[in-house]
Amino acid sequence: MAELKHVWTNNNVFQAGGTTVHWTWKVGEDEHYWGFCVRPRQFNSDAEIVQQFTTSDNGNAWFENLIVRTNTGNLFRFSAIAVVGS
Repeated sequence: MAELKHVWTNNNVFQAGGTTVHWTWKVGEDEHYWGFCVRPRQFNSDAEIVQQFTTSDNGNAWFENLIVRTNTGNLFRFSAIAVVGS
């Protein structure tokens, strides 16, 4: 049975309203399926992931790239879930 491993970012980030920002998060590996999301930390806010892609470097580090748009601006927190096992 597959298990889920859930990871939150350690810190909240602020993004001003009416902006689109490219956020980078060093997380993950290439052995499991990973899913990502962004969550507003306060009420009456919005967040849209416009584009998402993964990059890696020569040191076997994986970086999730999330381009996020918001109309209202707020503190945000990122979440990742890995499916472990089969």
